[in-house]
Amino acid sequence: MNKIENWNLDSLYEKLQNKYNLDLSNYAAASLERRIERFLSLHPFEDVVALTQKLLNDVTFFDLFVQEITVNTTEMFRDPQCWNSIRTEILKHLKEFPSIRIWHAGCSSGEEVFSMAILLKEEGLYHKAKMVASDLNKEVILNATKGKYSLKSMPLNEENYIKSGGRHALSDYYTTKDSDVIMDPYLLENVKFLKHDLSAGSSFSKFDMILCRNVMIYFNKTLQERVFHLFHQSLFKKGFVVIGKKETMSYYENFRSFSEYDSIEKIYQLI
Repeated sequence: MNKIENWNLDSLYEKLQNKYNLDLSNYAAASLERRIERFLSLHPFEDVVALTQKLLNDVTFFDLFVQEITVNTTEMFRDPQCWNSIRTEILKHLKEFPSIRIWHAGCSSGEEVFSMAILLKEEGLYHKAKMVASDLNKEVILNATKGKYSLKSMPLNEENYIKSGGRHALSDYYTTKDSDVIMDPYLLENVKFLKHDLSAGSSFSKFDMILCRNVMIYFNKTLQERVFHLFHQSLFKKGFVVIGKKETMSYYENFRSFSEYDSIEKIYQLI
C-alpha cells in the first residue's frame, strides 16, 4: 500500500492553491501521486497535516516540492520529424511576417528553446523572432537561462539535430567545459523567461506559434480543456499549436476552430 493512499490530498491541494496559487487538483492523479510518493521517500512526514504545514510555512521547501513533483525530462530536437515539419512547413509560412512571436509553454530546462533558436537562425529568421519561455518550476527556468547541459547528453541531441534537418554541426552552437557544454548566449538574446502556471494562468500576449510538448499528458481532461482554451485565446489567427505526439486536441470543446495541419506530428492551426 502506498503511504499516501489514505491521505486527503484534496485538502493539501486546496491549501497550496490558497497560499501559492498553485492548482494541483486537475493534474493526472496517478502520475502526480507517484511523484509525491517519491518526494516523501526523500523527505518523510508522518501524515499529510505535517507535510501541509511544512509546505505552507517554508517557501524554500515549497519550491523544492514543486521542483520534485514536476517532470523535466526533455532533450534538444526531441521527435526530430516534428522539428523538420516546423522548419520546412511552419517557418515557411511565418517567414513572410514582419515579426514572429513564439511561446514555449512548459519550457522545462530549455532544450527546446535552444532548438528553436538554432532552427530560426539557420532559416535566417532569428533577428525578427521574439520568444517567451515559461514554466511553473523556477529552478528549471534558472537552469535554462544558464544554457548549461551535460556533455553526455549531446550525442543524442546531435543525432536528433541531424535527423531534424540541421544544416551544420550542433557543436557549432556550444563550447565544452569539463563535463558540461555551455550553449552560445546569443541564442537567448530574443528569449524572455518567466514563471507561469498553466493551471492558473490567463492569456498574457498573442503568439504565432505555441509549443507545449509532452505536458498535457500530466493533466486531466478538465485542465487540458482549460489550457487549450488559454492557447486558443493566445494565438493570432492562423497561428499554430504544437503538442506531443501522444497528445491530441481533438476533444477540445472548440476544436472546430482549428485544423489538423500535421496530424502525425500533432501540429494544429487556428483557422
